[in-house]
Amino acid sequence: TAKARWAAEMGAAALLVVTPPSMRETLPLRPAEASLTGERAPIPVVMITRETLRKIAGERGAGFDRKLRSLQRQADAADGPVIPLGGAVAGEVRLESMPLEVHNVAAVLPGAGRLAGEVVVIGAHYDHLGVQYDSDSPIIYVGADDNASGVAALLLLAERLRERIETPRPGRYLTLPAYLAHRRTVVLIAFAGEERGLHGSRRFLAAEDEHPFDPAAMTGMVNLDMIGRVRERRLWAFGVERDSPWRPMVESAGREAGLILTFDDPIPGDSDHLNFERAGIRAVHLFSGMHEDYHRPTDTPEKVNTRGIARTVWLLERLIVELWGEDGEAGEDSPVARRSAIRAGLRLGVYDGSP
Repeated sequence: TAKARWAAEMGAAALLVVTPPSMRETLPLRPAEASLTGERAPIPVVMITRETLRKIAGERGAGFDRKLRSLQRQADAADGPVIPLGGAVAGEVRLESMPLEVHNVAAVLPGAGRLAGEVVVIGAHYDHLGVQYDSDSPIIYVGADDNASGVAALLLLAERLRERIETPRPGRYLTLPAYLAHRRTVVLIAFAGEERGLHGSRRFLAAEDEHPFDPAAMTGMVNLDMIGRVRERRLWAFGVERDSPWRPMVESAGREAGLILTFDDPIPGDSDHLNFERAGIRAVHLFSGMHEDYHRPTDTPEKVNTRGIARTVWLLERLIVELWGEDGEAGEDSPVARRSAIRAGLRLGVYDGSP
């Protein structure tokens, strides 16, 4: 969209996007309906193949491929003049968006005591690209990593939390402190409409009349988007700055889960955490890395690292234990009270200067 806006400012009538020569053309082009997300371009944008560009330019032979490779090198280096290819095109583009009702799906672990009004949100989007067609043949975008992996982690985490509340018991996993007199509310939510423009999370933050959670009470959000390709136990945790009080807790939880965490700032990518950031709520995005199957039909279940997902859930469970609440029975000077005071101060929200 940004490139189309720039092209329009330069006087372009349309933008034709060509698969660069460094990439394979083994999959059909995405249909126009897949581009009907939030922000619109000011001019028509059409994806074309290299063969179509060859016909437009009236080129033949291997010389055209060499010319394209040279153009790509110049574009990648932001160097060189605009080069007219010749030829002419004529066409008409009509886009019609049809509204579709979808739903967020949420579960709530109620808080208690004076911390019950504070909310920690754990989210993952459950929508994907669905089914598209090439010559009437269906192409199914399974979306195993993007984002069935995040939804699977969300469901497993919900099960773990419920078990530790209802039947707390010692074992391999840390027992959640169900005795806490003061604990924050935890909302686990599967967002709809992420691929179409982050609609589900935007609606959740705006729908004050449909649920009782005020965004001002949300102390933080963790976004699970594409955590299914953990390689060499490496996981990215975006949004946890080096000087953040959350940093040591996240690092400790990662070590206990057997993960090697990589931090970056600011949070990259378009996913649901961005809406929370824009609302002034600190958000952490867990991500296992980009791969060649992103937004392709080849993002299939057998390529998912289920052990990596389980380790990510363990990290989340450990982090929630740290942030969940405090024991109201402890004295003000006890170690438990001091740890609780530290945790209570580690709010994910934006600090406004108040005590």
